[in-house]
Amino acid sequence: MRLLCFGLVVCLLDVCLGSAQRGDGEFAELQGFFSDKQHGRLYIHFSVLVAKPMETMNIAFAGISHFSLQEDGLAIWFKTDGGALHQVTGGRDEPLFRVEAFTWYVFDVVYDVDRGTYDLSIAAEGEETPVIARRDQANVLGIPGSEVRKYSFIGDIPGRDQSEFYVDDIVILNDVPM
Repeated sequence: MRLLCFGLVVCLLDVCLGSAQRGDGEFAELQGFFSDKQHGRLYIHFSVLVAKPMETMNIAFAGISHFSLQEDGLAIWFKTDGGALHQVTGGRDEPLFRVEAFTWYVFDVVYDVDRGTYDLSIAAEGEETPVIARRDQANVLGIPGSEVRKYSFIGDIPGRDQSEFYVDDIVILNDVPM
């Protein structure tokens, strides 16, 4: 898997670059942390370009229970599967749209921690209208108050996947709209 990050800005973090080769038991992951968000709204903005849509990629935001399926674990989760982008909402895997290779997708998410819901807008580069826009999407397990404190951009099975994707423009703001 190859993961490249450009102009990364998350609470003033730096640029990162990672790579791994198939079968080496390693994997590249961009993981970052921010102040615990237990109440209020979190404004999340990032861009992703997927080179190989048929390979699995995961984008997740989680709390103190890490990237697990329990309260304060996974709050927001997007993944590619079979060439489509999915979200996990209310315990269900929901396909959103087919991913085009080498197209930048700009994600804007507003997560309301207290309600356990988020608004989602994803726009393809150069398009005026979003590819998808959803309101009041339940967090991963549909649990109100599930906090967040970290994010992860990662392929799939360590050492087996060949996903290749690029991440840019990560901005996470606490109670401040973009």
